[in-house]
Amino acid sequence: MNRKFVSDCRPHFSKVSLNKLWEDLAMRMVSMLVAMLIVGFLVYKQSSKSSDLLAEPGGEHSTVAPPKVPTTPSELQSYDTKMNQYMTDEMEKRKQAIEDAEPE
Repeated sequence: MNRKFVSDCRPHFSKVSLNKLWEDLAMRMVSMLVAMLIVGFLVYKQSSKSSDLLAEPGGEHSTVAPPKVPTTPSELQSYDTKMNQYMTDEMEKRKQAIEDAEPE
């Protein structure tokens, strides 16, 4: 095989173009890393805000558990009465807590 022919088939990259390719690749990688850090930080902040906003069932003022959900139709009337009483009691507790927290 002719040696000149083999050398002509190889891609011709000069050192300048290879350095330019590596610099472009490095800049893209750095840009991607910065973008990923920003997105990760925003997701972290958003998830910490949403977990702070979630309230526990019953709140901190509740000492009585809400009534159990009925499993049969015959228990529905008593559930309605118990739930209304529970909501009224909770409302009174919260109202009292607000009045206690207000400065005089």
